[in-house]
Amino acid sequence: MKLTFNSFIALLAPLLSLQMLAQPVFRIGAYGGGNFTNVMVLNRHSVLQPTPMIVDREAKQYEDWFSADHLGFQAGVISLIALNDQVFLVPMLRYAQHSFRYDTRVLFNDTASSDPLVMDQRFRQQFQYLQLPLMLRWDILPNAVSPFVSVGGYIGFLTGGTKQVDERFLRQSELPALDEDIGFLRAHSGPASNPVSNFDAGALGGIGVRWRTNVLEVGFMADFRWGLTPPILASRRYANTEGWATGYLDVFDEFATQHLDLGFYVVFAPGNVFSSSPSNYANCSFGQKSKKRKRLIR
Repeated sequence: MKLTFNSFIALLAPLLSLQMLAQPVFRIGAYGGGNFTNVMVLNRHSVLQPTPMIVDREAKQYEDWFSADHLGFQAGVISLIALNDQVFLVPMLRYAQHSFRYDTRVLFNDTASSDPLVMDQRFRQQFQYLQLPLMLRWDILPNAVSPFVSVGGYIGFLTGGTKQVDERFLRQSELPALDEDIGFLRAHSGPASNPVSNFDAGALGGIGVRWRTNVLEVGFMADFRWGLTPPILASRRYANTEGWATGYLDVFDEFATQHLDLGFYVVFAPGNVFSSSPSNYANCSFGQKSKKRKRLIR
């Protein structure tokens, strides 16, 4: 009899431990934050090549990825599915905007005066995606506050793309340094999604910290994403005929992207938020006080 009872307790222990945790199996809520995009150039493509005498760099000079021109945002829905008290599946549905910038400089001769002129152009690109990330998360501690690590992947679908081109023309003798505030004279903007792939996929990993109660969880996430699919279709690289004349003088390089996502989230346990059963208040201080008052009245 003793052996049978011990065996029964051993089998029941995992279930009892889950019940004692009072951990909801499912939570859902909102997520939002910003992202920085890094462009890793694999092969360069240009319609107009830079002139070596005045350009001591590649055809396109990309801005640092921790700059304002490489800052985007994302927002959407996040959910937590508990596999046990410290391991969770984290599916998400979010809208994400990725931004980056590059500058070009070319030299040509004015047909009227034969003077050498310089054309500076600054291209600001933005791609928008509907993304479906899926992560496996491990909470390092079972406490109310805990750091966590996560790994997973994502797929995305292009919803649009835009381009803004700022430009100016100068005589070669008036040429300032490229990195100076060059005060562009003209600007154009329009769609730029024709050469962009409609599908995006990659891997991600990250860290974070969360604070949890029986009703809600609030957390901060920092994820690093590696794009594994080419953003630009090679067969349509020179097909960007949308927009304005300067768009014809620019084509996308062959590149891969990396993204640093920084975001906050808050999720709720729907059953605990809307439940009014007495068991949910058994451990609350105001529940204990109400019982004592009833005894005093009696």
